[in-house]
Amino acid sequence: MKSNRNMIKYGLKIENESVDSNSIISNDYVINHGDEVTCANYSSGAHHNRYTLCSGAKLIIDCKISPQAQFKYSAPEYGVKQADINIIDIYHEIIVEGDNCEVEVKVKGLALASKIIYRCKIKASANIKSLKASQSIRFLKFNNVLSEIDAIPILELDSKDISANHSLSISNIKTEDLYYLGLFGLDKESAEGLLIQAFMK
Repeated sequence: MKSNRNMIKYGLKIENESVDSNSIISNDYVINHGDEVTCANYSSGAHHNRYTLCSGAKLIIDCKISPQAQFKYSAPEYGVKQADINIIDIYHEIIVEGDNCEVEVKVKGLALASKIIYRCKIKASANIKSLKASQSIRFLKFNNVLSEIDAIPILELDSKDISANHSLSISNIKTEDLYYLGLFGLDKESAEGLLIQAFMK
C-alpha cells in the first residue's frame, strides 16, 4: 500500500502523521489444493490481506478483533472534532480461482472507545464449480459516540454452482444490561467484563 486511500474512503481521516503508508500491513497469499489456512487475531493497525484459492483449497478466517493502538482522528459528522481512540482497519479479500473450494469467515469484534473498520469480500467468477462460502460477522460496542463500527460483508459470486450465506450483527452493551446484572450484586466493571467474556467466547 502506498497511501491511506482505503482508510479515507471509508470515512476515517487520519491526523496523526505517524500513521503513514508503512502502517498498513498488506499481504498476498496463494492457497493451493489440499491446503487449509486459519487466520490469526488482530489488535492494532491496518491489515489488508488478499487470499487466492486454487482448486481444492480451504480457507478459515476465525479471528477476534480487539483494538489497542491509539491514533488521532476527526469525525465531524458525529460531533467529534478530534479524539484519541483505538482504531483498527481490517480488509479480507478472497478470490476463488479453482473448483471445490471452501471459505468460512467467522469474525468477532469488540469496540470499547474505539473505531473498527472491517470489510470482507468473497469473489468467484461464473465458471467456478462447487464452492462453499459463508460469512458470520459479529461486533459488540458500548453506547457512546466514540465506539464506532463500519462493517461491510461482500459476496461477488457469479457462478450458480455455489452454496453461500452471510450474516452481520452489531450489538450494544446497554445500561439496562448492566443494571440487570447489578441486581445480582455485580458492580459496573464486573458486569461489563462478564458481558464481554460471554460475547467473545
